[in-house]
Amino acid sequence: MTRPTRTINKLHFEDLSAGRFEDLSLALVYRLRQWQDIHHDGRTGADGGVDIRAIEAALDNSLRDWYVQCKRYATFTAAHAKAAIHEAVGKTTVPPEVMLLIVGCDVSLATRTAYEKAAADAGIQTAIMWTASKLEAMLYAEHTDLLFSYFGVSLARQERKREDDLRRRLAMKRKMTRIFPRDYKPKVVIHSIDDDLYPESDTTGSRGISPWFRVEFAGHYHAGIEVYLDIEHIIVDRVDGAWAEVRYGANGIEGSRDLKEALSNTRYDVVKAFTIGRIPFRNIFEVDEEGDEYYPEPHLYCRFADRGTPYELVLRREVDGYREFHPGERFRFEDRDTRAFLNQDPGGPPAC
Repeated sequence: MTRPTRTINKLHFEDLSAGRFEDLSLALVYRLRQWQDIHHDGRTGADGGVDIRAIEAALDNSLRDWYVQCKRYATFTAAHAKAAIHEAVGKTTVPPEVMLLIVGCDVSLATRTAYEKAAADAGIQTAIMWTASKLEAMLYAEHTDLLFSYFGVSLARQERKREDDLRRRLAMKRKMTRIFPRDYKPKVVIHSIDDDLYPESDTTGSRGISPWFRVEFAGHYHAGIEVYLDIEHIIVDRVDGAWAEVRYGANGIEGSRDLKEALSNTRYDVVKAFTIGRIPFRNIFEVDEEGDEYYPEPHLYCRFADRGTPYELVLRREVDGYREFHPGERFRFEDRDTRAFLNQDPGGPPAC
C-alpha cells in the first residue's frame, strides 16, 4: 500500500529580480563561513565579473579567497558555466582558491562536470555549485527566516495550521462517535457547504452530484465516517480478487441470459455488495444533530473537496461478508471473457 506524502510547492527563484537573487545569495554565503572580509560588488553593477568577493579566516589562521557568481537563469548550460569561470578569472592574474557558482535552476551532470573542469583549468583549487534544489533544501532546513523574507513562506504558520487542523479533526471525531454510537445506523442528510437548493431537488444535473442528498450511516473508519450509497451485484475473480460491476441491459444482465449460471463454470463469483462512500473528518465542516421539519435527523455540512464530492474514497463491500473491493482492483466488465481466458489455470479456456 502506498503511503501518502505531504508536498511542498517548489520555490521559484526566477521570480526574484537579479538584484534580489544576489541579496539572497549574499545572505546564505555570509552564514557559510567565518569571513575576515566580504563584499557584494554585484550591487553596484561594476563587479569586474565577480558578484561577491570574500576572504575566509580558516581555523589554521590561513586566508582563502572566494569568488561567488550568481546566475538567476531559467536554464544553465555547460557553455554558461565556462563563461562564468571566464568572467570571474579573465581579468585577474591570481585565481581564487574557491569558486562558488550559485544558479537559480537545476543543472545536468554534464554541466556540472564542465564547470568543475573549466575551474580546474583556470587554476581554481575548489569549485562549488549551488543549484535550485540545493538552495531550496538549505532554506527549508537551515534558514527559515530567509525563506519567509524572500518567498513569504512561514513554516511556523504552516505548523500552527497543521496543529489547528489536527485539533479540529479530533474534535469532529469525538462528535461523530457521540452522535453515531456503535451499531446505530440512522439516515443522514449530506449538504455541500455551498448548497443553496435545499429542500428543493437538483433536477438539472449540471453541478455533478446533488448538493444535498439523504443516505444511511454505515459506520466509522480511522479518518472519518462511512455511508451507504447503493447496493449492487459485482463479479469477483476468485484467483486475484479483482472485480467488475455487473452491467444490465434492456433484457437483463448484459452479455448473458443468466450471467450467474454462465460464470459458475469459470473463476468468477457473483457477489452482492454495498457501495460505500468514505467522508473524512477534514471534509465535515459542521453537524446539525436535530435536523429540521423536512428531515428530523442529523444533517452533515461538508466540503465537496474531493473531485466535487465529500468522499475521499468510494469502495464496495460484500453484503454478507467482510471483503472490501477497492477501486484499484477494478477491471472492465467487458473484459471478463478475455481476462478469464488469459488467467485460466492449465486445462483450457473457460466454458462460458
